[in-house]
Amino acid sequence: MRSDRASCCEDMRMVHARQRSASMSLVELGRYDRNLANILVGRLAAEGIAAIAFDGGASIADGSYLLIPVRVMVDEDDLTAAQGIVGTA
Repeated sequence: MRSDRASCCEDMRMVHARQRSASMSLVELGRYDRNLANILVGRLAAEGIAAIAFDGGASIADGSYLLIPVRVMVDEDDLTAAQGIVGTA
């Protein structure tokens, strides 16, 4: 199992690779609990859609990280496809 840090680094590499080939504009797919957000990022990656979970480590020091929703961000061009995948997840 990959650590959150390794997962984040891999996701960022996917995003940077896409940015080099074209301009990328991130949009919010949705807000989810931390675990579901990371599952969705993996599911989207399996379908070839780069996604990033923002705010996953917010307030982890005080123990309230489970209360803060995590934003899943995708490229604007992938939003419709991502919404279709998330709807079936």
